[in-house]
Amino acid sequence: MRVFMRRCCLAGLVLMALAGCGSSKNKELKPVDLPSYEREVKVKTLWSKSIRGGLGKYYHQFQLAVDNRYIYAASQAGKVYQIDKQTGKTRWRVSLDVPLTTGVAVDQNHVYVGVASGALVALQKSDGQQAWSASLRSELVAPPLVAGKNLLLQTSDGTIYNIDADSGEQRWQHVASMPSLTLRGNSRAAQFASFVVFGQASGKLAVLDLDTGELRWDPRVAQAKGDTEIERMVDVDATPVVVEDRLYAVSYQGQLVAYHLASGKPLWAVDESSYQDLAAGLGNIYVTRADAVVNAYDQRSGELKWRQQDLLRRRLTAPATVSSFLALADYKGYIHLLSQVDGRIVGRKRVSNKGVKSNILVDGERFYVIANNGRLKAYRLIARQ
Repeated sequence: MRVFMRRCCLAGLVLMALAGCGSSKNKELKPVDLPSYEREVKVKTLWSKSIRGGLGKYYHQFQLAVDNRYIYAASQAGKVYQIDKQTGKTRWRVSLDVPLTTGVAVDQNHVYVGVASGALVALQKSDGQQAWSASLRSELVAPPLVAGKNLLLQTSDGTIYNIDADSGEQRWQHVASMPSLTLRGNSRAAQFASFVVFGQASGKLAVLDLDTGELRWDPRVAQAKGDTEIERMVDVDATPVVVEDRLYAVSYQGQLVAYHLASGKPLWAVDESSYQDLAAGLGNIYVTRADAVVNAYDQRSGELKWRQQDLLRRRLTAPATVSSFLALADYKGYIHLLSQVDGRIVGRKRVSNKGVKSNILVDGERFYVIANNGRLKAYRLIARQ
């Protein structure tokens, strides 16, 4: 496991270099300055709260989660919160006294977080007390998908699990081969019909039977190329997206591919490089590239509809659709709002000067952002008068 962790950290350094953390001698690799724009929408702050312990230095996927009344957040230091969505007041907070690697997923009864020692922990939603803990082969770096009483997750060694949500007992596992060097991160699962699909570090997808774990389909999203291990990294870390009868997946240093769900046939493919989740809206698939260029592709044809390059190398999060806009956050802690129609910048708001790595969570007319230092804020858009 130590060897694997060294490889993950090396990959993290590679990503930072590609994102523009070069020395002053490499001015062309620096993130661009904040571009000017004409504001068309205002971002109103509804409340702000501190999640103690922050999110850590690496590519930990500390995602937020919501239910009807509450928002849930966790920190690397082991703090887990249940917070009223309307007021920002804490209903309960627990400290697990162990470092976490990911959070949060929720279902009707439990809140789920990943522990650095290699375990999935379930907390009771009523009071935050531990309900059960399930040991895993390696650390969990992406929150599980809740599918009924099934928890679908993938650990850093590529093992996929189905764990019973009530008891924490393992229903099945699927072990995949891993390349010698991978990005630090894992794909979350997507579900369609009675199947679940994960992206893998090999550049493939794994489509598994939800009940049995049997591998039904493993299409290749990208083929490794190049002479060095770094050049040959083609991880599918982005969560696959299902829209109507199609499945979309993107890889690092590879492609964005659309598949027909019924036949498994690839419908179109374009060269792309991303480790961030995709978003869908207005008939488009949105991609945040590794270099922070944002592209919009037609869902049916794969045609490039627009490209936004004014935020180059600002280490953007995954895009999130908010009303008719896209919301993304960057390494300096700014939220950027883009028009879904043509990609122009129409709004901006700063969350924190410590930057944002976690994806923006949209919940109806509101959206929530957590900064690297644990500053959590709730927002709503207001059209410019």
